[in-house]
Amino acid sequence: LRRWAGKQIDARALTDAARLAGRHRMKVKLYQIIGYPDETDGDVEEFTRLARTLASHARVTVTLSPFVPKPSTPLAKEEAPSRKRIKMLVSRLKKALRGVQVQPVSWREARLEYLMDLHPDEASAQICSGQTTDAAALLAHLERVHTRARSH
Repeated sequence: LRRWAGKQIDARALTDAARLAGRHRMKVKLYQIIGYPDETDGDVEEFTRLARTLASHARVTVTLSPFVPKPSTPLAKEEAPSRKRIKMLVSRLKKALRGVQVQPVSWREARLEYLMDLHPDEASAQICSGQTTDAAALLAHLERVHTRARSH
């Protein structure tokens, strides 16, 4: 998955870095995007093995962020993962990484980011006009806009 996502660093280099960080009592932070369109169980298992290996050398914190397709990227037309899928992945990774600090990013925050990227003019209009004063209301509004846009 690292190669597919364009990440050039390999597991050995990461392990060497964790070993060095551990010797100097430094913390290691891993940021992992979960819910890629073609992500497999093998990808999740590979990340789990890597995180556990790094944690054997240093204190590790893993931040799990839901995949958010970005405009003008090769994955722009992909759908964001469902709440159910993200919840399942977070649960699975927390269980597999017991003893490692795991911090999931809120699915709601990721969903809002996704919808704001898809409908920037609508999001801006809502925010600038003062019609939407909190994230939950903006998310609900953009979900309606998105549903209408998909039905046309």
